Amino acid sequence: MKFCNSVRIVIVLSIPIFILQSCLNETKIEVAPKKILSPAVQKAPVIPLPTPQRLRLLPVDMPEQSNLESNALSLSSPEKVTSRVEAEPLNHDKTASPSTPAGGFEKLDLQWITPSDWLEDTSKPMRVVSFKGKDNSHWECYISVLISQAGGVEANFKRWASQMGKGDMDSQAISQLADINILGKQSKILDLTGTYTDMQGATYENYRLLGVVCPLENKTLFVKMTGPEKEVSLQKDNFVKLCNSLSLKNETM
Repeated sequence: MKFCNSVRIVIVLSIPIFILQSCLNETKIEVAPKKILSPAVQKAPVIPLPTPQRLRLLPVDMPEQSNLESNALSLSSPEKVTSRVEAEPLNHDKTASPSTPAGGFEKLDLQWITPSDWLEDTSKPMRVVSFKGKDNSHWECYISVLISQAGGVEANFKRWASQMGKGDMDSQAISQLADINILGKQSKILDLTGTYTDMQGATYENYRLLGVVCPLENKTLFVKMTGPEKEVSLQKDNFVKLCNSLSLKNETM
């Protein structure tokens, strides 16, 4: 019994000595000196790891093959990136759809005679002039000019016809439209009734549309009137008179 107690005392006293010896023999951890990055490296953009590396599907130091070119482009100088973009072929043969007129809006040095009881407004953007009636009238007429041929007469007539719910207008129907004199040229006048859908998608039943597309040398002139059928019917003669009165101040077309 005394022997067992002596062994227990020796074991208890040996534990602190063993712990102390382990601490003294512990390997020292060396702290690596902080790297100083060059200015070029500091200014370089931070490129996130590709998805396979972030998900640990590939090692961090093994970039995905498909990302090599994109990463090289990101690290290229602005001059190199620009030259690559400019070297790509551009498609200049895109045909304008009937729902979108081509070209940009511009001003044309026009003169006209405003019909009586018409109110004109030349402050609206993308229009040469706009007209409306007096109180309690809901029709509107405007003149605008587009650079270039703007898709042509047929494409724009089809676009206007689709706004009136007449999506089946073809070349033959357009050729049978009445003629109108505008800027010394014979142009077709579009005259449709139906449900009108404006540019915001709002619909108006029992509406009437009058429209003229007049191609010039390097631009296209548009005259368009929309409104309730009864009101536009009363203003059709004034619409024709407005078109006939148009002239260019500089007399060049």
